[in-house]
Amino acid sequence: GCTEDTSAPPHSHAFELQPHAFHLVCPDGHPLLSKKKVTFADITGHPLILPGEGAAVREQMLKTLVAANAGEAEIAVSSSNFTLLVSYVKMGFGVGILALGPQLKKQWKRFSGGGLSIREISHLFADERVVLLQRKGGHELQHVKQFRETVLKRMQ
Repeated sequence: GCTEDTSAPPHSHAFELQPHAFHLVCPDGHPLLSKKKVTFADITGHPLILPGEGAAVREQMLKTLVAANAGEAEIAVSSSNFTLLVSYVKMGFGVGILALGPQLKKQWKRFSGGGLSIREISHLFADERVVLLQRKGGHELQHVKQFRETVLKRMQ
């Protein structure tokens, strides 16, 4: 569900939304999809396609890999654009790692265009925390209010 977060910046409300779990993105039939249990060493044994440099989620993944002594990760390519990252996996540049929300996970085949499968790896990486910030006080524009209400309703 959606709960108010007590660590919000001053003058803001922060509403905790559904967390996004990390997933491997691989071509259909890839060996990582059928392994009984995927390890950090399994992941670093493949070229990786990661979110773009400077993305908090990328930094979280790399710190986790270092802390796990997973070996040197070969980063083949990175992109802050979801569609490009998925395209790089389709082109065979490597295995992607993405944090996916429940809606996208449910509709993966439609979003990816087919040919790719996902495998949740939340046992290796903590979920990505997602929050919606709302400024306290002042006048809230109608379209901003509608957007906030839509996000809260869809991501609970």
